[in-house]
Amino acid sequence: MKEKKTSDNLVDTIQLLEEKQALQLNILKEQFYVTYESLKPINFIKDTLRDIAKTPDITDGIEDSIIGFATGYLTKKVIVGKTMNPIKNIAGVLFQIGVTNVVSNHSERIKMVGKQLFNMLTKSIKK
Repeated sequence: MKEKKTSDNLVDTIQLLEEKQALQLNILKEQFYVTYESLKPINFIKDTLRDIAKTPDITDGIEDSIIGFATGYLTKKVIVGKTMNPIKNIAGVLFQIGVTNVVSNHSERIKMVGKQLFNMLTKSIKK
């Protein structure tokens, strides 16, 4: 009689362990899939950009840099234009770098002046 009880307990324990193993295998497969997806280059880039976008200091710096670069580029295009002269091209690039640095470093002032000019223009148009 005691042998039957022990063997029943053993069968029950084995069954519980098999169920636990199957559950752990499913959890492991799900975690593997999540890890695999997160390590894909496109998902990694998306997550990184999302994290950057959430950081206000970085977004302000990027915004200032983009404004500076765009201003420098447009200024170079206006002043130098399309030229094949290498000296003009080099001068244009140096001028672009200078304008980019000035605008990037003083972007807050430039934004403030731009907003004031915009407000003045919109007020004069409304009158």
